[in-house]
Amino acid sequence: MVVALTMALLFAPSSIGQFGLLASSASFVGAAGLLGLAPLVTRQIAASDGGGTQSSVAGYSLAVTLMMTSTIALGVSVLVLGPASQVLPSAIATPTAVGTLSLWGFGLALNPLIYAISAGYRAFGICTALGIVRSVLVATGTIAGGAMGGGGAGLALGAAGGELCAALAGVSWLYRRALISRPRGVGGEARGSLLKQGFVSGSASFGIQGAMWAGLVWLASSESGLGGTAAFVLINRFLLLVTLYPTALASTSLPSIASLPPESRRRRVLYRRMWRLGSLSTFPAVCCVVIIGVVVLPILDSSYGEYRWMFIVMAVVGGLMALNNVIGAVAVGTGRITAWVVSDWVLGAVLVIMAAFAIPQWGALGLAISHLAAYGASIVALALGSRPTSTHPRTP
Repeated sequence: MVVALTMALLFAPSSIGQFGLLASSASFVGAAGLLGLAPLVTRQIAASDGGGTQSSVAGYSLAVTLMMTSTIALGVSVLVLGPASQVLPSAIATPTAVGTLSLWGFGLALNPLIYAISAGYRAFGICTALGIVRSVLVATGTIAGGAMGGGGAGLALGAAGGELCAALAGVSWLYRRALISRPRGVGGEARGSLLKQGFVSGSASFGIQGAMWAGLVWLASSESGLGGTAAFVLINRFLLLVTLYPTALASTSLPSIASLPPESRRRRVLYRRMWRLGSLSTFPAVCCVVIIGVVVLPILDSSYGEYRWMFIVMAVVGGLMALNNVIGAVAVGTGRITAWVVSDWVLGAVLVIMAAFAIPQWGALGLAISHLAAYGASIVALALGSRPTSTHPRTP
């Protein structure tokens, strides 16, 4: 949040808009490289009986992520600098921009995997420490890169450097603690299951990030231009206030859900606690984001005043995102992978269809409405597919 406020104070909306386009492109690369493995790896490590299998699963997932991210980054580079260079915004169709988003994509793929591996071992203190280190490195890199010049490209390059340094530090820590090793102890069946589920869920994540990227590109090409893109990017940064605690709650609860018997009382208590704590934290955070968007940002730059309704809608979207993360953790922890994947596909499909219609009509507000509809549809699909059922006698 501090970084977003600093960006709004020090840099022009056009620079922030360019930064947002590069960030969305890097997220696209990172999501494709990660393959949706993060929650699957947490679940598999938490449910493993040890004996070296856990570290082998971690090593296998790391190898797959590095291979996939390298392949996707190369493909995106060739596409952006080749056939797509004539139709994409100039902010991302340059060699410097492509190099930046490729490096950034590696960091965005590796860091969630590192947290997932640590959470599988229930090393939540390390997750917190790595998260703090990552935040400091990315924040420092972003502001330093922008201050050194280059506008949005400088901001993006600094953020990419911080993200990659955090990922390297996390991988180094995992190796030193022997929490990751060569994937020799992972049987062919386990590898096939993890890879198959990863490809299926990863395709959904790929679709979501692709829809979000397309929405930003369409917004930058509309009458709103980079100014509207900047406003949308900034409010998305502030949504971390809404989603941070529920997402952390979901991540820390996932190993317990995966390891508890399906009909145990402890699992039902955990469900209720997740709902209660997640709900209590979300409402005040949504109100805070509304105040920032409606009051604070227009003070920093008067051009943001015309996007007040978009800020309000996106604050509500933040609440839906938090709810989606909690329900998703329940679905993955209980083995309802199909429900989780289907909900992600629903989210991406609704988002891209709505954005194609709404952005030409209402600009940045149209993109916000598209996110509102997409996350609402995703929650409905996820809730229907992951409802806990009890058809057996209760066990302690």
